[in-house]
Amino acid sequence: MPIIANGFGVRGTEGDDWYWPTEDAAGLRRALADIAAHPLQARARAERGRAIARARFDWAAIATGFEAAMRQGFPLSPTEAEAPA
Repeated sequence: MPIIANGFGVRGTEGDDWYWPTEDAAGLRRALADIAAHPLQARARAERGRAIARARFDWAAIATGFEAAMRQGFPLSPTEAEAPA
């Protein structure tokens, strides 16, 4: 299925070929017709979207990114705090 969102909502999804702005009803209608006409391509797009969602928006990915950000600014243990820079 195409992603239906505003420009803010589609950030980070790489949805360049399967994103339609909320105000483009005619484009969405064409996209849905294209999906119905080309189910194998639609499945490939869905799999790519699922992989992007897992890699960027899964809780484990979010936790990894948060930990990396914290390590840049805050040591996580007293040993790290004492280590010379």
